[in-house]
Amino acid sequence: MSRHRLVSVRTRLRRRILATVLVLAVASALGWMAIEYSLFLYLLYVAVSLLIGAVATSTLIWMLHAWRTPDSLAGSYWNHPAHQELLARIDAVCAERFAIDFNREE
Repeated sequence: MSRHRLVSVRTRLRRRILATVLVLAVASALGWMAIEYSLFLYLLYVAVSLLIGAVATSTLIWMLHAWRTPDSLAGSYWNHPAHQELLARIDAVCAERFAIDFNREE
């Protein structure tokens, strides 16, 4: 093994050891904090849950407002030029990619 490879292996080993020590330190700090400050962690959990719920609710309300009728859904989504081009070429693409399935003789 060359000297350069040994240096590289040593550097990677040091980094792994440092990362492991750092992860253990963070995990032990979180464990101590969970024991000492369980109320804080519970309130943090509740706050994050409420935030995620608020994002989900606002997304649902926006979607229901934007697509309140089938006509508005069809009018806003499928009228994009890229979708129109895809719909126009879909049969040719399928026939080309799945020609074996279409031309099977039984």
